[in-house]
Amino acid sequence: MSKEPDDVSTSFLDLNDRHLIGSSHGLVCVSPSPTKIVVINPSTREVKNVTKSRDIPETSFMCQGFGYDSKNDDYKIVLVFQKGENNACFHVLSLRYNIWKVIAEINYVFTSRVVGILCEGALHWLANDTSPEKKIVILSLHFSDEKFMEVPMPDDTRYNKLYNRWKSSWMRLGTINGCLCLSWLISMDIWVMNKERSWEYFGPALKIEYDAVHMIKQLKNYIPNKRPLCH
Repeated sequence: MSKEPDDVSTSFLDLNDRHLIGSSHGLVCVSPSPTKIVVINPSTREVKNVTKSRDIPETSFMCQGFGYDSKNDDYKIVLVFQKGENNACFHVLSLRYNIWKVIAEINYVFTSRVVGILCEGALHWLANDTSPEKKIVILSLHFSDEKFMEVPMPDDTRYNKLYNRWKSSWMRLGTINGCLCLSWLISMDIWVMNKERSWEYFGPALKIEYDAVHMIKQLKNYIPNKRPLCH
């Protein structure tokens, strides 16, 4: 299976808090409730319930993600909790060893519960830094070395005009043909990061008519080979 699918995807949030955390190499990670996580292999209908660490707060996680660590041949789940006003705590589960660990506490603020966008071996989120301006940044976490970095925002007048008007409102991350993209849903202006790691303006001409959004059913209603998990 290709590691970088030739498609378009976006992050989303289900109103019922049952949503897709991520998918990679045929495995699908979903959250059937705010405090429960399962990993599913649709081809074999196997379901693995994930046991949360005692160190993870008994609250809904703020941000999350799922992906493959090619360096260590491992799948990882990432849960992010806001710890204090300006601090985010990252918990990572290795499915290979079934071990949770805290990899970092960083000074960023996640303003909504968001699924990380998986691109080139890293998860990407929109977040606010802790400067007085509360600047919007793209924060990435690489699976292999579990290191963080900020991805520079587009540097052109069109982006600056939208940012000054809307800030993070309607701003979304996604992928187009395996490349990270940034868009404003209200105007359909899209920037795509090329292989040289610089942004190219894709324009508002491309109309993405359908997001990759599926309603996740209650897990208790899932019966292998009879009832689907999503519709």
